[in-house]
Amino acid sequence: MPALTLGPFALDQKVSGGANGDVWSGTHVDSGLPVAVKVLKAELALKERAAQGFRNEVRAMAALHHPHIATVFDQGTLGLDEELASGGELASGCPYLVMEWASGGTLADRPPPRTYEQLLALIEPLLSALGHAHARGVIHRDLKPANVLFCSPEDLRPGLKLADFGLAVKIHPERDVRRLLGTPHYMAPEQWRAHVRNQGPWTDLYALACLVYRICTGNGPFVARSIKEMRRYHLHDAPPPLAAQFAVPSGFQDWLNHLLEKRPEMRPSCAAEALEALPEHEPHRPSPLDQDDTPVLQSGGLGLYGLRTIPLVDREPQRVQLWSSLEAARTQGLQVVVLEGPAGCGKSRLAEWLCVAASDAGRAGVLRADHGPTADEGTGFGPMVSRAIQSLGLEEDHEALRARVVEWLLGHSSADPFEVEALSSLVARGRARSQGRVQLNTQPERLGVVGRVLERECKRRPQILWIDDAQWAPEALALLERLAIRGLKLPLMVVATVQAEALQQRMDTKVALSRLQERLGPRMLRLEVGPLDPQHGLELARRLLGMDPELTRELAQLSEGNPLYAVQLVAEWVDEQLLEESERGYRLLPEGRDQLPDSLSDVWSLRLRSLLELRPEDDRRALEIAAVLGHSVDPTLWRTTCERAWAIPSEGLVEDLLQARLARSGERGPEEGWSFVHAMLRESLLQDARAAGRIQAHARLGAEALRQLEGDPDRIARLLELGGLPGAAASELQKALNAALSQHARTNARQLLLRLWQLLETLEPGEALKRREIEATLSAAWLRILERRSAEDLLRTALRSAVKLQLVDRQVRALTLLAEDRLQRDLPAGARKALLRAARLDAELSPQFQAHLEHVAARLLTQERQFDKALRRYGVAARMREEAVQPELAARVQLEHARVLHQSGQPGASEDMLLRVLDRFEDLGCLVDAARTQALLGDICRKSGRLSEAQDHYRKALARLELTGQDSPALRRHLLALAPD
Repeated sequence: MPALTLGPFALDQKVSGGANGDVWSGTHVDSGLPVAVKVLKAELALKERAAQGFRNEVRAMAALHHPHIATVFDQGTLGLDEELASGGELASGCPYLVMEWASGGTLADRPPPRTYEQLLALIEPLLSALGHAHARGVIHRDLKPANVLFCSPEDLRPGLKLADFGLAVKIHPERDVRRLLGTPHYMAPEQWRAHVRNQGPWTDLYALACLVYRICTGNGPFVARSIKEMRRYHLHDAPPPLAAQFAVPSGFQDWLNHLLEKRPEMRPSCAAEALEALPEHEPHRPSPLDQDDTPVLQSGGLGLYGLRTIPLVDREPQRVQLWSSLEAARTQGLQVVVLEGPAGCGKSRLAEWLCVAASDAGRAGVLRADHGPTADEGTGFGPMVSRAIQSLGLEEDHEALRARVVEWLLGHSSADPFEVEALSSLVARGRARSQGRVQLNTQPERLGVVGRVLERECKRRPQILWIDDAQWAPEALALLERLAIRGLKLPLMVVATVQAEALQQRMDTKVALSRLQERLGPRMLRLEVGPLDPQHGLELARRLLGMDPELTRELAQLSEGNPLYAVQLVAEWVDEQLLEESERGYRLLPEGRDQLPDSLSDVWSLRLRSLLELRPEDDRRALEIAAVLGHSVDPTLWRTTCERAWAIPSEGLVEDLLQARLARSGERGPEEGWSFVHAMLRESLLQDARAAGRIQAHARLGAEALRQLEGDPDRIARLLELGGLPGAAASELQKALNAALSQHARTNARQLLLRLWQLLETLEPGEALKRREIEATLSAAWLRILERRSAEDLLRTALRSAVKLQLVDRQVRALTLLAEDRLQRDLPAGARKALLRAARLDAELSPQFQAHLEHVAARLLTQERQFDKALRRYGVAARMREEAVQPELAARVQLEHARVLHQSGQPGASEDMLLRVLDRFEDLGCLVDAARTQALLGDICRKSGRLSEAQDHYRKALARLELTGQDSPALRRHLLALAPD
């Protein structure tokens, strides 16, 4: 038989065969290193499920670098040459995996331990390996003796090795696939029930306990005559006492029982926690600064490039400070670290290192919120919470989502129906959002629910909240302000990455960060993350791939300390097959030297050119449209816009982007959404579209498509501005601003207002501009009123402009807001003067603005204690709010109406109206308003001597407020006063 080679590897002989594949022994030719080559059987390679399992194994093992996990060196697909060379023993089209050789056999082949010390020598490395995998989002799901290998002293890395990750899945699966996966003797109850969403590190810990039973006794915890009986034992029966063949410590049985709890939430949450509780285990916590010792071959590994974790070199001062902040958060409460630096210098990689290291060591759980320059569906706190409660893929299915939320809350000892609805509302999308009973109408309410999730997670163990690209996230900055006021005691570390170039253009973000620094003081650090120094740039280049030393030095010089430049340039060389093997490692072919890029921006352009070179022109235009639409791409919006532009993308375009590592799949797969791998790649496409004169047409078509899909006015405004229609953009931005103000989203409103003023500065002078300036000024005044600051100067400016242009309706709106502002500052005479002036104007107002005028008038009459007139005005305002289809605002007017009834000495009528309003708020899902109504009912009962009813109302009001992360000291004082001695 001719010599059988797979690139730099030579195959010797088949050493084992199984149902899924064969294992061959082999050698890395250049180094003489023994390797094992696992090949999927030909009949299985044609089956998507088996092929997917093999790809899972490749992806999982390529990302893991641990002394007790088998190292993967390369992967690929057999070709016709290999099939012919093997005499048909190997089949073309079959995927293969090259990994380190383990000559010591499996755990099933070895004699059982004879002492507890020997048992610990098996358990400790297995827990360490599992912790490493779990921290990187991988659960094994098939831990058994056959998957525990041993390398002898003659092998590359002696010792125990965990292998066979064919059933590995991400901890947060995209879909709840209801099928049994695993080996029956070691399957946890959630595996028997096929509850993929409930599987996690605790699932592997259950399997480990079953494995320990087998090691100690020769059998698992349950011996059954059938699969059905085995299932019943694992689901319902307590494990028997461990009859070990050697002495074990007194607490060992309790330790095993803890790992074998039927309910996942009752088991240890991570491997590090289990290891720490292991009797007679000597604590040894490796330094998080330890370097990865995974061997790099001088040839081979091209098939894994892009799957491996990007090496982290240097950054020791930042890592020390990050780790110190984490330890401070665990003991002292909230800590915030902001990582600032230029694009591509590794801010996100540094944050990722912290999260993985903390999870691996069991020091903290991790929550991640991604952001981009556009507010896409895949960004923000909704997807973050969805990952936390493992509801990915259910966001548009109201019933399934609600069931998942109930299950998660039960695991946190809560079953409050309104908390279920509030959390579902936060996560839901599309129709599911409108079907919910609770509507989170304001930003404080949404952030309150996010805060509740953080509090619940922090009760279990300390948490890291990673906010990526915080410069694009006003809501994230608002959450940080909230935490700085109410979350100081939480064992929570927030790490936020901020791109320096973008921050220079976001004065609002700079101000918010400075304000946060003043509030938090020493609890907040701002760390610079700049380019690597030459020595560490060379170290990164050396560890990326087994390259010729001369090419390694050249790559380090080209990248100038920018890690992303180096990573993406090598990816280009690999994808375009521009590397050839040599005795000293891979070297660059001459044609690769002809197109070496000068900057990171040039790298992205080069990569795009290589991808699109042989593709139809429609694909280029489709990618430009995707870039115009935003960083994260909604396939429906993309397809709709492409159809309008007559630029239909090829079937495999997105898959090729993913394969080339130019895009990331969305949480639910690329067919549900995808994003560009970096903002600079998107910017490169935008530059191409500008140069070709297509960007304005793309943007205008995108705005039309987004309007058709009833999209966010802010996104429509961005597209119209890019499309060269600033006037239309200003109108949409005004809509977005009005919505933010009505939702009391003050941080977002400030940023929208700043953008609106900047946009207005670009418009041609004239009456249209002056009208828009009046609207913007009124919005600025509204924002000041919400912030409880005087808006008189702004309103007088708007009023003068409206009088000059004879805009009567704007005059009335300015005067109404002026009256509201003066009432807020306790100036009723000035408020009456403004309202009388408004009443003299003959203006055609929309129902909502007429209702606003009536409402402010009712408030003034209440202050003047003209209760009868005030009550009539409240009735008119409520009716007008209903006519304007504003049910929440109508109910809020009725709440004030009921309060005035109480003030005017009509407690019975007030109570009747409050009970009706309470039902209305609960039907509308307005929790904060329901809490205020309940509190007022408590006041009425307390003053009439019905103390037990008052207590009940106050408790319910507090419970409603707590669901949105809010509190009321006054309510607590009332409850305390009513409490028995």
